[in-house]
Amino acid sequence: MRCGDEDKAGNSRQGVRGQRLQAQAVLVNDSVSGFIGTDVVLHCSFTNPLPIVKITQVTWQKATNGTKQNVAIYNPAMGVSILSPYKERVTFRNPSFKDGTIQLSRLELDDEGVYICEFATFPTGNREGQLNLTVLGKALGRCCRVNSSPTELEEPELHTLGARGKQELGV
Repeated sequence: MRCGDEDKAGNSRQGVRGQRLQAQAVLVNDSVSGFIGTDVVLHCSFTNPLPIVKITQVTWQKATNGTKQNVAIYNPAMGVSILSPYKERVTFRNPSFKDGTIQLSRLELDDEGVYICEFATFPTGNREGQLNLTVLGKALGRCCRVNSSPTELEEPELHTLGARGKQELGV
C-alpha cells in the first residue's frame, strides 16, 4: 500500500513505510464567551503522532458570510503576522508547531462569530478546528418603578446589552 491508501474494507490506512496513520487533530474549545472590553483566550493545539508530518504554518481566520478573513498567522520561518482590524488586539500566546493559542484583547461586538484555527501540514494537508466566540454585553443597571399603590415597589428589572447591541430585559 502507498501512503493514504485504504484496504478493501475501507478502514485501514497505511503511512510511509507501513506506519499506520493515527488521528491528527486540531483541538479547540467548542465555544468561548467574554464581555465587551475584556480579553479572551482562543485555545488551539495540534496532535501529530507522525514524525514525518511537518507543520508549515498556523492560521487563525474568522468566518463571515461564507468567506474567511485572516486574523493571525504564525510561520516558523517568517514569524508572526496579525492582520487588520486585529493588529493591536491579537497576540499568539506561545506559537509553536503544536500550539496556536491566541489572545484577543478588548472584545468588540464585531468580534462575535466563528473562528477557525488551521494547521498547514506537509505532506498530509491542512487540518482545522472551529470555535464560536460570543460577545456578551455588560449590565446597564437596575431600576425600580413604584406600582400604583404608593407603598408597594415592583421587582427590580435588569437591563443588559445583548451581543448585537439590542437591549434585553432580565430579572
